[in-house]
Amino acid sequence: MFVLLRISGTGVSYRAKHDQYVYRSPELWLSDQFAARCAGLPVLVGHPDSGVVDGRENALRNVGSIMFAFPRGSDLMGIARIVDEDAQRAISALDLDTSPDVIFSSPDDNVVLTLEDDGTPLVIEGEPAMLDDVALCEVGVWGAGRGDDVGVVTEGKQL
Repeated sequence: MFVLLRISGTGVSYRAKHDQYVYRSPELWLSDQFAARCAGLPVLVGHPDSGVVDGRENALRNVGSIMFAFPRGSDLMGIARIVDEDAQRAISALDLDTSPDVIFSSPDDNVVLTLEDDGTPLVIEGEPAMLDDVALCEVGVWGAGRGDDVGVVTEGKQL
């Protein structure tokens, strides 16, 4: 099964889990170079507890791979080949979102500001050292934070 999914949004979104806003630069995330980095990116069911895909987590969660990535509006989109039949059924039946796992070389790769209104942090992300995976989930940061319905596009569902 091939599906269109959001690898990441750009601009500003809210991460409820960390009570912070995040900014991802469209100039970086929507570039041809960055899209090329996504070829072969694993598609997982949920994020690993450790935060990084190792052999065990890959065997438990991997349901496919990103074949091709490209910018569409303010999002970096990907064509995913889903090889797991249970995942194919879930994708067809559910409104799913996505969440990329992004690894930075050091905390200095990001700038953290504090919003004057309420003191909420705003993380301005730099260039990631690695994209580890894109996870299928119920609600991702870019869908929930911006009011989009789904991050996985199938017949009858649109981003």
